[in-house]
Amino acid sequence: MAALALVLGTQAVLPQGLINFANTGPFVTPADRLVYDPVTCAPLVGTNWVAALYYGFDANSINNLAVRNLDDHSLLSAIARFRNVDTAISGTWSGGSRVLLDATIAQTLMMQVRVWDLGKFATFEDAKGMGGYALESTPFSYFVPGILDGLSLSMDNFRGITPPGCVPEPSVFALGVLGAGLVIAWQRIYTQTPRARQWIHSMIMCAQQRLKA
Repeated sequence: MAALALVLGTQAVLPQGLINFANTGPFVTPADRLVYDPVTCAPLVGTNWVAALYYGFDANSINNLAVRNLDDHSLLSAIARFRNVDTAISGTWSGGSRVLLDATIAQTLMMQVRVWDLGKFATFEDAKGMGGYALESTPFSYFVPGILDGLSLSMDNFRGITPPGCVPEPSVFALGVLGAGLVIAWQRIYTQTPRARQWIHSMIMCAQQRLKA
């Protein structure tokens, strides 16, 4: 929070945009924003893994790094490490405020989160070019806000990174919706189709007779 306040103070006199580079929220829209391990398919952990936020002024130029401050534009100023294996919030990185150089308030940018193993590769490009795990999100838009609060600065349009072959576990909410849908479908079939009711009753009677036998 102190780092964010420092950058927010700088924002008052500088034209650069800001963003909260974090996938822990707060967010306006509920969504899965976790990053998943390319081997185990579990939410990613390990401080050797890092994430960096790239942005551009259109979908074909997402090559600018969002950095911690105006004085250091290096990759080390941009990356955020994932958490230790004993964390309670797996799949998230330790983020914070980032400066969007040359971006101005009320401008819409295109962004992408890129993830790789810094213990094996110095850059995302190295990991990708040398056959390592190089994970990247679907590009998403970000409106540079003029109101500097937590929700305005969040990456609300970001969605998590699921490697090919991995399917994240369904949420309780999703399972509830599916169950409710099945119940409604069953009720419609039962109440609107006489033949379906007759068939169901026949199956129940048959089952009862077999149990008695």
